Amino acid sequence: MCRSSKSLSTCLLFSACVAIPTVLPQETPATDGTPIVLYSAYADSTRLERKVKSLEKKNRDLRDAITRLKGRVRSLLKENAAGRKQLNRAQEQIDRLTAELDSARRELEATRQALVSVEAENAELAATNNALAVALVARTAELEDLQRENQALAGQVRKLESQLEIARLEKEALERECARLKLEAQAADTGGTTSIASPTSTGAGKGRRLPKTPAEGSGDTATRSTEQTRAAESLPAVRLPGLRLAAYHVATPAGPSAGRSSSEAEKPDVFRLVAEGQRLLELGEVEQAHANFQAALEAKPDLREARLGLAACYYIYGALPEAADLTQSVLRNDPRHPTALSLMALIAWRRGELGRARELIRQATEIDPEDPRIHNYAGIILHADGEDDSALEHFRKAVALDQNYAEAYFNLAVLLAESYGRTGEARQAYRKALECGAEPDPWLEDRLKENESASAASSTAVPTIASGR
Repeated sequence: MCRSSKSLSTCLLFSACVAIPTVLPQETPATDGTPIVLYSAYADSTRLERKVKSLEKKNRDLRDAITRLKGRVRSLLKENAAGRKQLNRAQEQIDRLTAELDSARRELEATRQALVSVEAENAELAATNNALAVALVARTAELEDLQRENQALAGQVRKLESQLEIARLEKEALERECARLKLEAQAADTGGTTSIASPTSTGAGKGRRLPKTPAEGSGDTATRSTEQTRAAESLPAVRLPGLRLAAYHVATPAGPSAGRSSSEAEKPDVFRLVAEGQRLLELGEVEQAHANFQAALEAKPDLREARLGLAACYYIYGALPEAADLTQSVLRNDPRHPTALSLMALIAWRRGELGRARELIRQATEIDPEDPRIHNYAGIILHADGEDDSALEHFRKAVALDQNYAEAYFNLAVLLAESYGRTGEARQAYRKALECGAEPDPWLEDRLKENESASAASSTAVPTIASGR
């Protein structure tokens, strides 16, 4: 029971708070005017619940920490076990390395003993090496003597080659003299016309005369021919040692095969004559070829192929003025005729006019770059003028255009052996030339053997003498 009204009011208020937990604290004025704050039991229970929850959370945290500590302990135990295993393996490796070190020490000792033995053998080898060095010096002196003898022999060979070249030039001079005498004899027999006798097996061709070229005109032709021939003999000899110039090629014209009149049928077949003349020219039968070209020209004076064929015969005879006149007569009517240009280039080359020869052969190759013979002539002229690289290109072009061109293969072999020292390529080209019908050439064969011997001698290395240490 409450002892006073104030206490009674407080008890009633507390009972109301217990009965209704949601009632908030209230201020009740006291009788003396001082406020009284009342707290419910709910507030205390809330604080207790919060504290309990906090304690439960701490308990869970402690349990988690204990679990983590247990896991860490287990991990440390595992690491400790692995460390013990690694330590055991390391100890085993140390034991193995110790054994290997002992073995290496024993091998080192054996090596030292072997080194002493090798030094003794090295001393013996040094003495032997010195003896070999003395012998090598003596052999080197002998080799130098042989080289000097070889140089002396090479000088003699060059002298012999010069003498051979002089003999060739004398032979050419004799051939030109024979041609001149033939011209004079024919001029006397035919009443002063320029001609070259072309006897055949049946006697055909005798007494035929060469028609006057446009450059001749009137006058004493025999006297003019003799003077021109002598002038040709006095020209400087421009000859390419070793290289070959085949019988000059003249293109065969395509003549009519049908539809000729009876008067034309009575005339000789000029196209057949030119074709036969070309065949004979390639076989080296110059006189018979001359007879065919002359007969064709008498039947058809404006036939260019006949004029060029006859000019080629004069060129081979060495009668350069007559060859030049006939060739110029073709060029006056057709300045871009490649065959005439190339023949005129060869005539200029024989006369020593290398600049003019180069210009003419350049024009010929530009007009007809697919003619292998023109490339062969270009190679000869350029080599005579010292342009070996350009000459090599033209010779290679000639054999590329005609893989059976014996003279071009031969000239390629000569140039490779003489100017470049490429013995292997030169021998291959020479072998190809022989397969295509070229005649063997002793000079080129000797040159190839000489190059091979020189190459073998230069490739022999002098052995290096060891120091003996």
